[in-house]
Amino acid sequence: MRGGNVAFHRQASTGSEELSLAERLDGAATAEERVWAGEFGTQYQKRNAGYNEKRRTFWRSLVKRVQPRRVLELGCGCGQNLVALREEYPGMDLWGVDVSYEAIRQAGQRVQASLVHGSLFDLPFADKSFDLVFTCG
Repeated sequence: MRGGNVAFHRQASTGSEELSLAERLDGAATAEERVWAGEFGTQYQKRNAGYNEKRRTFWRSLVKRVQPRRVLELGCGCGQNLVALREEYPGMDLWGVDVSYEAIRQAGQRVQASLVHGSLFDLPFADKSFDLVFTCG
């Protein structure tokens, strides 16, 4: 199943409209986040959009040990880890956050997950909201 729920940190959205560079950088809290939210981040997503079978093997092993029901990926990029998890565990409640608008847009086209465009320094979740929180890359 494709097409995630893209919830922008400041407004709900279908992810179909285009944002200006200033709007994409609006949620970036640090200079590093501004780099990832800009053109560098967009090009990175394009270069790394391929799927890696090793991802699936890794997730099978981890999920077997941890058995999470609700998972959050910090810096989810174009959603490849979320895709692997969704394919293996269709009932899992998956979430992703990324400062790059382009990454969130791509992830929303690839995977059924709840996606947030925003800063990792300003997460809209209460403590202990997830069974597993990770970043990869």
